[in-house]
Amino acid sequence: MKKIILTLTSLFLLFNLHAQTEIILANLNMPNDIVFNGDDMYIATNFNVVKIDVSDPTTPVVDTLFSGLLGGTGLDIKDGILYVADFTPGQIWKIDITANNPTPQILIDGLEKPNMLAIKDNDLYYSDNNEGIIGKVSLIDPNPPLEIFLEDIGSVIGVEAYGDELFYTTVAPSGALYKVNLNDSIPNPEVVASQVNWPQGLSKCGSN
Repeated sequence: MKKIILTLTSLFLLFNLHAQTEIILANLNMPNDIVFNGDDMYIATNFNVVKIDVSDPTTPVVDTLFSGLLGGTGLDIKDGILYVADFTPGQIWKIDITANNPTPQILIDGLEKPNMLAIKDNDLYYSDNNEGIIGKVSLIDPNPPLEIFLEDIGSVIGVEAYGDELFYTTVAPSGALYKVNLNDSIPNPEVVASQVNWPQGLSKCGSN
């Protein structure tokens, strides 16, 4: 199957100031995901991870944190460590963004096509739309094994943890939003919304 990603030519941020939308950064090479750490916004593009300070969106300075990706897709962050999915070679990277000279390291490789990421406690979940799975990787095991958390769930893209639940989207065989309780001994996906047109990325904000 083909890589399914967000094909954006520009990245837009919505600022709730006079109900206006402002372009703060354009001409990125296929930006696929964003994550915030304080005033720093990290953006996964097809080939790089870049960082900008959004405290002054009128004159953003772009800093390339990581180059050499072959299909950068999902991002998430925990305790100063940024995690990056590289779709094409089947890898997930980690970068200590608190270091003076952040150096990317491979967390796990040999995956099929990792897409979006979500962290809950000490576990990282990733979607794989080619395999139709959500995988799970321990963040505290120095040599983490790959665990299949959900399988045979269709072309899954977005994934996000909220409370004790994991939400995910599928674009095939139908567009839908699901949730699963992470405390259940046997995961049992529940449909939250169906007949959604091509749902992809997910993000939480407060209780939304």
